[in-house]
Amino acid sequence: MASKGPTKASRKESVTFKVEHMEWSSTDYYFYKESIPEKMRCHGCGCVSNTIYPLENKCRGHGLCRDCKETDFACHYHGDHITAEALRNEVGQTNNAAKKLKILCLFCGFYGDFLNLKDHMYKKHSKELADILKSAQKTEYEQEEPASTQQKHRTSSLTWREDHFSQNADVTAESEDDEAPACKHCKEEWDARELGEHEKACPKKEVQCRECDEWIKQGELSDHKNVVDTILDLQQKIKEMERCNISQQEEARNEKAKLEKRIQELENHQNLEDTISELQQKIKDMELCNMSQQEEARNEKAKLVKRIQELENRQKSKQEEASNEIAKLVKRIQELENRQMSQR
Repeated sequence: MASKGPTKASRKESVTFKVEHMEWSSTDYYFYKESIPEKMRCHGCGCVSNTIYPLENKCRGHGLCRDCKETDFACHYHGDHITAEALRNEVGQTNNAAKKLKILCLFCGFYGDFLNLKDHMYKKHSKELADILKSAQKTEYEQEEPASTQQKHRTSSLTWREDHFSQNADVTAESEDDEAPACKHCKEEWDARELGEHEKACPKKEVQCRECDEWIKQGELSDHKNVVDTILDLQQKIKEMERCNISQQEEARNEKAKLEKRIQELENHQNLEDTISELQQKIKDMELCNMSQQEEARNEKAKLVKRIQELENRQKSKQEEASNEIAKLVKRIQELENRQMSQR
């Protein structure tokens, strides 16, 4: 029998998750089905990545993670072969198959959508992320092997992958004095081979919301869309209430017309004054009731309009908080880089 709600994977399978440059294995995840489907996983290593590179031909519907796309890939399921060169210019896409996947944060008890985990950690755990990155970089520099031949994937429970080092022995390492190209959106330095891909997915890149045509930073687009959807829902409720009010007014007019017709019939007869008076009183009562309903509708509409204004104000406040938090993180990273340069 199919599950009626989100259940923890019964097999407690340890799954490798990848979010940007972070990789870890965990069993603290929940999904609606008994196991994570293949289309959510990387078709190469089987990890679950927030960014996926779609495959074509026989493997259509599947995709590779950022690591697996850098090497030639032979699919044993469909008998297809894809070279790293063919995927070199491919742009990563959000792994929409993981929309219903929920996961526990590495740093706190936050339990939410996997696709929102990156934003949560950047906003709530920027210091922890910076400390981990600093520790990972220190370990990297202490290794004696040449950068061109090192394996850049560590096997600890939490792995930071410094992919900006060359994995090709034929590529000469750049001098430390050479200035790395910077993203035009966030001004962070990136390897020249990854800069184009990063700029397309940079959280600080401004994109236009399809719902309201407003220009929003890409990293804030998800929260913005949630607010826009809420506002649209409230506006739709206001319209429905207005239609309901119009319908009630129409019913009241029809009922009033029937009563007036009945009064006219009774007036044609004698000795029915009491009955006519009762019907007239009913008409007045209905008119008062109708006025009361209109007043209630106006009050409800005013409450909804006020709620919309509160949501819009909250959205602006969140955007300002996010901007301040990002600025602090960028400043902290710059301080770490300066300290590292001075230690050299």
